[in-house]
Amino acid sequence: MRALSGFVHGAYIHIMELYGGTPARFHTSGMRATPRQDEMIDMLSNYVYRTISCVELVAARSGAAGPYEAVKSLRTSFREEMSRRDDAI
Repeated sequence: MRALSGFVHGAYIHIMELYGGTPARFHTSGMRATPRQDEMIDMLSNYVYRTISCVELVAARSGAAGPYEAVKSLRTSFREEMSRRDDAI
């Protein structure tokens, strides 16, 4: 699991990643067409997986067997699909 709270709380290192270019400036409107875009797309599946896992935990703790099994199946399928994609790269 990857923790990226620095992006939420504005850690110095993450803020400085937005600085650069010619002339040098802070890219506060995003960094489209840079390696950062590909990195974020790669990380998106991690956020989706973590969200599914949280929903699964809530369903399990609430005793909702039907929703729990459905979300558990979704998480397993998602993880398997992401593993196949990682293996293909």
